[in-house]
Amino acid sequence: MFSLLYLLVVFQACSVIEEVDEIKAPDWQPALALPLATAEVQLSEVIDQLETQGSLYEDAEGFLGLHFDGGAYRVTAENMIRFADITGPMPDTSISIPLPYDGLEKMRLKSGTLAYSFSSAYLGDMELVLRIDNAFKDGVSFRKVIPFTSPASLSGSLDLSGYELQFIKPTLEVAYEAILLIDGSRQRLYDLVLEFKGLQYDYLQGEFEPYEFELPADTFELNIFEQLPQANIAFEQLSLDFHIRNAFGLPIGIFADQLNVLTHRQGSMQLQAPALEAGITLNYPSLEAVGTTAQTHISLNEQNTNLSGILAASPYQVQYGLRAASYPDGPAGPGFITDTSSFEVSMSADLPLYARFSGFSLQDTVTIDPAQLDMVESASVKLSAENGLPIDVQAQLYLLDEEGRLSDSLFSPQAQILLGAEVDAQGAVVAAKEQSVLLELNAEKFAALKASRAVAFEFRFASTGAGSQAVKINKYYQLKAKLGVLINQ
Repeated sequence: MFSLLYLLVVFQACSVIEEVDEIKAPDWQPALALPLATAEVQLSEVIDQLETQGSLYEDAEGFLGLHFDGGAYRVTAENMIRFADITGPMPDTSISIPLPYDGLEKMRLKSGTLAYSFSSAYLGDMELVLRIDNAFKDGVSFRKVIPFTSPASLSGSLDLSGYELQFIKPTLEVAYEAILLIDGSRQRLYDLVLEFKGLQYDYLQGEFEPYEFELPADTFELNIFEQLPQANIAFEQLSLDFHIRNAFGLPIGIFADQLNVLTHRQGSMQLQAPALEAGITLNYPSLEAVGTTAQTHISLNEQNTNLSGILAASPYQVQYGLRAASYPDGPAGPGFITDTSSFEVSMSADLPLYARFSGFSLQDTVTIDPAQLDMVESASVKLSAENGLPIDVQAQLYLLDEEGRLSDSLFSPQAQILLGAEVDAQGAVVAAKEQSVLLELNAEKFAALKASRAVAFEFRFASTGAGSQAVKINKYYQLKAKLGVLINQ
């Protein structure tokens, strides 16, 4: 659609036709033919010059489209499960300390300490043996021996890093022995206090409680339409794609809370995506694939949304707000969370260059030297073309005086000079059109041309069928044109 602008540039920096015989017509018998220019345009060269945030791509058959990438955000497990410090006395030599989460099977600690404090009135050397019977490292349960001489008051802490807690029920199974070494007798420490502090995990396994993640609202820009404000254009296809990389080893559902599209013609429009509004469960890694990510791609297009109507309104921004919740379909068996678990949401769009359009207008001005026509009484202009573009073109040439003021136009009225190539029902070109236009200049028009100092070209163009048929743009489609002037005898 932008090829005519490129064509004008080529005409200004034209290559001269060396053989006048290349311009032929059965009824055109000039005394002198002045070839002016040739042009050969491929649409891919023109679209490459279009200022857009999108990148041009082509499919296997050479059909072109624009790809847009948006930003991304990442949601972590930071607030999903957190363990507060747990403090409690030891009223007995063994107790079960409950944890605030049901369904836990394993918890591997990357940091944390077991702090203790006590006093003893016994006399002699003693040992305090502290055990956590369901905490293991290298296959050995947690057991620490603290020697001291009683009577004494002691406090300290023991490192829990690297221990794996294994649960039949969500409790810490803690026990102690206070041994008087002189006779091996077991004693009671009535003021023993234990505190589990700073428990940080790097791996959790089990069936966790449902959790709702906080996701930020975001926007996605489609700036292609902003460069075409004067045109009537309706793209046929658009794919808005969410890409989600999930490292949580449990089911997470993603839901659309807000899907609005800002358009040039209808303002804000709601994007209706029933499947995403109802929720889509993300793929997730299994227990055997800890440390990997699973990918989910959600595509919104004209088949599963109301994008067809929105495309006709020229969208330029998508505003979206998503919601995510674990276990959207209820309990699903054991899963896992690591300290690096996260899911990342990004968005992209693919816009095939497949559209109906009309109302495009491109202009350019070229200075001329009419002195070479002083001795000429009449002339004609001929344009020959092989149009392999699915674009109908109308042209007008305006004559400007020394002050740049409009003095006349060559075509009356504006005439269609190049019909678009023949296309099939899918908008692909099936045959180029060969055609030529011969413009006879009457005395008034020729006098105006001789008095002019510049010519302003105006081109108006539309997709095949005066903009009624959607067409596809292919990198191999091209327009070949030759322009010549006939000086009549």
